[in-house]
Amino acid sequence: MVGIDQCDRLLRLSLRRSRDVRNPSRRFEYHCVHRFDRYPGDRVLLLGQSIRARRNQRSERSRRWKRGRSAVAAGELLCKRRQRSDQRDFEVGVSRGRDDIHRLSLYELGYAGRCHWQYEPHHIRGFHGCPGNRVLLRRGCYRPGRKQRTQPAGQRLRHHRRLSRRSRHVQLRAHKLDCERHERLGKVAQPNHKATGGAQISDYTKVGSASVLTYGDDQRPISWSDGTPLTAATNDSSGIYIAGIDMGFQISAPADTATRTLYVYVGGWKSSGRLVAHLSDSSVPDYVDVSFSSGVGQFKAVYTLTYRAATAGQRLVVTWTQASAGGNVTLQAAALAGGGASLGSLSGVSAPGSGPVNLTTTGTGDWAKWPNYIQKSSGGDQISDYTRIGSGSVATYNNDLRPLSWSDGTPTVSATADRSGLYMSGIDNGFQISAPADTTARTLYVYVGGWKSQGKLTAHLSDNSSADYVDTSLSSSVSQYNGVYTLTYRAASSGQRLIVSWTQAGTGGNVTLQAAALTRVTATTSGSLAASGAAGFTSVELTATGTSDWAKWPNYIHKAGGGAQIPDSIKIGAGTVRTYDNDQRPLTWSDGTPTPTGTSDTSGLYVAGIGNGFQLSAPADTTSRTLYVYVGGWASSGTLLAHLSDNSADDFSDMTFSSAAGQYDAVYTITYRAASASQQLVVQWTQASGAGNVTLQGAALR
Repeated sequence: MVGIDQCDRLLRLSLRRSRDVRNPSRRFEYHCVHRFDRYPGDRVLLLGQSIRARRNQRSERSRRWKRGRSAVAAGELLCKRRQRSDQRDFEVGVSRGRDDIHRLSLYELGYAGRCHWQYEPHHIRGFHGCPGNRVLLRRGCYRPGRKQRTQPAGQRLRHHRRLSRRSRHVQLRAHKLDCERHERLGKVAQPNHKATGGAQISDYTKVGSASVLTYGDDQRPISWSDGTPLTAATNDSSGIYIAGIDMGFQISAPADTATRTLYVYVGGWKSSGRLVAHLSDSSVPDYVDVSFSSGVGQFKAVYTLTYRAATAGQRLVVTWTQASAGGNVTLQAAALAGGGASLGSLSGVSAPGSGPVNLTTTGTGDWAKWPNYIQKSSGGDQISDYTRIGSGSVATYNNDLRPLSWSDGTPTVSATADRSGLYMSGIDNGFQISAPADTTARTLYVYVGGWKSQGKLTAHLSDNSSADYVDTSLSSSVSQYNGVYTLTYRAASSGQRLIVSWTQAGTGGNVTLQAAALTRVTATTSGSLAASGAAGFTSVELTATGTSDWAKWPNYIHKAGGGAQIPDSIKIGAGTVRTYDNDQRPLTWSDGTPTPTGTSDTSGLYVAGIGNGFQLSAPADTTSRTLYVYVGGWASSGTLLAHLSDNSADDFSDMTFSSAAGQYDAVYTITYRAASASQQLVVQWTQASGAGNVTLQGAALR
């Protein structure tokens, strides 16, 4: 049985033998090609199976076909009925390399009394080592012996039918056949990529329905020394290919307002290719090229794509497909340059000790305290809540040796000498927290400890732009211990995270987590944040003011075409948010959703209690924007705080507006620009004093 690859489907030819009258043992033999892999350089593996026949020919034939089917299931081949007697012999070309053809010949001799017929072998032509070649099977000429030549055609056919019921003997003769199993089984493995690149270039996506196969004889060698999972390679000539019109590959790379260059290494064989490059925000026309082709052999090309999107968080999508019939198109590699720092940095220092810590002073950017996830009220949740590692239970304690204090927290506004924390027992059990990371330098302080144990701290940048920091220096075999880790870090790209894990490394007691504090760092390229407030009850037309987006409360009515850039508000503190409908400032709109229009709307939200209020946000990047915030209160004073998430500008804080007995309204005009892409402007309006409340009506962005 010989498997022949032809246009990505496996043709199967069966050679079988009936009872051999010359062999008293009645041996039946299956000659099978176990796997004929469909890329150049593969070998044909020849397997032989044999079973002994029973005396009853019919039962033996049944057993034989049953055994044949079971053998087929394992080898992914299917036995077929005997071919016509004039199609018995085949010669199979096996590629050992480029243009080096070996042949495996199968000959069958038939016997019928004294008559002897020999059939010419069928030949395979044009099987070369180039990727995408197909095996062309041509049926050879039927040449009977003299006695057969003198017989009429009908008699010859009858003779063949008669012979098909008689015995056969199959001779196998191999010419220069190297029978070995190839190491690669036609499956495309996980791609190699830059170890510190953060997988910015995506894996390929297949375009079309054809199979993607590998090859190893590309004319363009590629080398690298900083890869994963394969660390290094020299003159690698492998790649992947696909055949068929409009079949091909798609890859993508990050895009934002920074300029980048992507190099794409493609090619093909006996075809022409079509490359299309598209920015996901459609800020520029697509780049399309069909200039590379070859009618006789391989062709290679490298595309240099220099690009920049209009907004953050976009992708450059590149598609390489076959434009004309014939062979195939290939994909080898892609390389990305530009878009920020090439490497990040991560370093750490551990220091044992149980001295008091003021989180407000230390955590100028943000801080978090456990249990109950108390955090800096203006920190914007930069430090995440903890995630449990392992299967143990997390419990609380209140007798830590290190006292913590703060004065700007939420939901607990302030505390002095707090000694509570979390603990967890068991090897490899512990806690995980994270903090934002981008191209600006930050410092995170992590306050941990344990009791009768050893701890292990691991810090990791999500873009893999620097080696992990790992430390196991903090431990105690007899009592409680405390320590603080100072982690200074910078990622290679925006939108990343620093992930910190604290786990128990030695048997015994437990490990503890108390707090973390993040320093505010001025970015290399500064952002800007300026704001002013104005009192008054003047009506507002949201559609005209919020050209980019707007939002109105209650019920979060917002601009239908604004893309929800201003999300719904978030409650600050423990108070209950309620609605009212007697504000002195009317709001109007004509392009809203879910309420399309509104005229002189005087409703809003309010919440009562010192430290309680509302938080809202708007997108921020290197583009200058203006946000209008419509707030107020009753029998109170309010505090407005505006903060850029990348800490690239000082916060804006204001406590100008108040009323001791009645209602007051104000509008804040905040003009801002971040130092990097994918940031947020976070705005908080909270009650600073009084027995009344603070209100929120709307916001508009332009």
